[in-house]
Amino acid sequence: MNRLPYPRALFLDVYSKKRFITAWALLCTLALLASMLVDTPAEASYPGTNGKIAFVEIQGTGYGDIYTANADGSGRLKLPGNSTTHDAEPAFSPDGTKLAFESSRDGDTEIYVMNADGTGVKRLTNAVGSDTGPSWSPDGTKIVFSSQRDPQTELYTVPAGGGTNTRLTTSTDGEYDPSWSPDGTKIVYQRNGSDGIQIYVMPATGGAPTRLTQDATGGRTPNWSPDGSSITFDRGLEVWVMGADGSNPHMVANNGRITDPAYSPDGTKIVYTSDAIDGSNDDIWAIPAAGGTPERVTTDPLDEWQPDWGVLSDGGGGGEEPPVIEPNPDFVARGGLNVEGLIDEGFLALDKAIATGQITGEHAVEVGLTDLETAIKNGWLTKEEAITCDLIEPEAAVISGLASPTKIVEGFEEMKPLELISEAGVTLEQAINLDLITPAKAINAGLISVGAAVADDLISPAAAIGKNLLEPEDALMSGVLATDQAGKYAQGNDVMSSLIGMAEQAIADVKAGAKTVKQVLGEGLLTIGQAVKANLITLQEAVRQGYASAVELYRQGLATLDELLNTNLLSIDTAISEGLIDVVTAIRTGKIAVREAISKSHIGVGQAIRAGLLNVIDGLKEGLIGVRTVLVEGLSTAEYLIRAGQLSPVQAVRLGYIMVNDAIRAGLLPVGNAIVEGLITVKTAISAGFLTVLQAITNGYIGVVAAIAAGLIRVWDAIFKQLLTCQGAKNAEVLPSWVVCPPGT
Repeated sequence: MNRLPYPRALFLDVYSKKRFITAWALLCTLALLASMLVDTPAEASYPGTNGKIAFVEIQGTGYGDIYTANADGSGRLKLPGNSTTHDAEPAFSPDGTKLAFESSRDGDTEIYVMNADGTGVKRLTNAVGSDTGPSWSPDGTKIVFSSQRDPQTELYTVPAGGGTNTRLTTSTDGEYDPSWSPDGTKIVYQRNGSDGIQIYVMPATGGAPTRLTQDATGGRTPNWSPDGSSITFDRGLEVWVMGADGSNPHMVANNGRITDPAYSPDGTKIVYTSDAIDGSNDDIWAIPAAGGTPERVTTDPLDEWQPDWGVLSDGGGGGEEPPVIEPNPDFVARGGLNVEGLIDEGFLALDKAIATGQITGEHAVEVGLTDLETAIKNGWLTKEEAITCDLIEPEAAVISGLASPTKIVEGFEEMKPLELISEAGVTLEQAINLDLITPAKAINAGLISVGAAVADDLISPAAAIGKNLLEPEDALMSGVLATDQAGKYAQGNDVMSSLIGMAEQAIADVKAGAKTVKQVLGEGLLTIGQAVKANLITLQEAVRQGYASAVELYRQGLATLDELLNTNLLSIDTAISEGLIDVVTAIRTGKIAVREAISKSHIGVGQAIRAGLLNVIDGLKEGLIGVRTVLVEGLSTAEYLIRAGQLSPVQAVRLGYIMVNDAIRAGLLPVGNAIVEGLITVKTAISAGFLTVLQAITNGYIGVVAAIAAGLIRVWDAIFKQLLTCQGAKNAEVLPSWVVCPPGT
């Protein structure tokens, strides 16, 4: 909750720095004065029935983990998380069932909420710039927080379940550490402005603020008492309390370097952070709200900060994780919550709900409780179910690799056969050979004519007649069935016998010179198909003399596509436009170049890239497609385009194609460039581990005074590292004027 931590940093580790002799003497004097003002601290003796305390423990990595413990420090419980991200500022919900907190686990520091046992984590904010310091409204429906998304740090609210962020302040100063009043009407907060660090209060809906701290010393990290009558705050070395209107400010504790005071649920005590034991290690302490003997709550060797003392619905017993309780159906009905709501609110685990049959994997994906990839990975949904339940289109399943063309279940061809075959890059012949579709189904679906199927040897004339795809008479007349092959279909079929006899006579007349081909065709004694099959006329003569088009010859099964193309009787453009061959197959078989097909609008650039016919980089270089289209249509990733030199990393971040943190982690964007371009703040870059404070200062990304003011480096560390002189720190007002600077500093 501390946003300008120079008092927190004041004299930190100075005890171990013997070169600062004058500072040592000064601190000894202060310690002696402090010992005369307060009683000797005692170990906490709370019975552990007054709720629980949530706090942050700083690990060796410099990042924080959130813990809960009983009021006496027993029953410590580390909540789920990891020590490689910044988790901080835990705040109990009014009923004690949830914790709001800030975390950098997804890049920028954002506001999250989770159950009090650490389950059901949900991100509430997602803005460029850090969101910090959450505090609950008394009815538990909203959370107020501080955000750096604007030129100045301002206060915002967000619904506790997620939703629209509402800005409350428009100050030219920085607003930090808000705390919502128990009656819900006001918000108290810390302002870092021209009048120093002061505490203000304003209406909970926004509006004109009122300054509560009136002297130059000001105050920080304010928090309301449970009854709303008073506010506690710190002054770096002291815990103070004042009335809700700023009246009667008075000190209640001064044991060490102090920050983050907060009331107990019953208002009788105040918990805070202090280094009173050795002047360097921070622990959680507590003191009666009216003042008295401080009591140490935690004794861990690691630093522990930012305590919040809240009630827990289980009475605040030991440190055990609460049992998982399945929702009673009657309770669900009475409370108006369905299973989706219980899962969304964190009361019921999704995997448990699926395992117990309360929700299906399909429905969980449909309503957004999980994504398709996760559902399949966890076994909540099969790939076949994903496709048959319309969660993904068959062709998209093939293109994305979710389903192999050889594993497509029967029925998909009937849904979108032509798209499936062309988009997946599978030819009809391959589909038939892989048993994805039978020749009969392909003919019935209109993917190919029976004549073309016969011409391409996908089905024999006899099989076509046997499967009722073609009548014998039609087969004979179209030329699919030669006259000498038709005899077996004539038995008992007078029409067939007549047609055979008429055709045989016409063929004999032409061969004897009694009639011409033109005559028998004109008199209807013979069809062009029969004439070609009987070798009375060639394909070329049939087309050139206008007896039939090349398309008709192919569809009647009188010629293969290759025969027509090789003899220049048919162009590939006509073959594609007439549906005699799909464009993907034409490109793959070398019948047309991919760029020619694109220029003639036979295929889109995106389709060509998806089918593996065109490299996305070649498409970009040749101006066939733009970067935005590539990314919007999912044809490539921003990272790939950046590495290929087709996209500027700065532009990619600005346009939202890639998150700045992801770009930096992937080595696509130097952190210095990101800072200079205003894509990330120095503080966020340091919090994310992209650079150290020392690197930021030495590279000129931030001034040393600004780094101290932002809490990135402690003032004496800056002096020790010769980044700032002691006198310079006093001149910059990051050290009080009464501090005596050691010689040489």
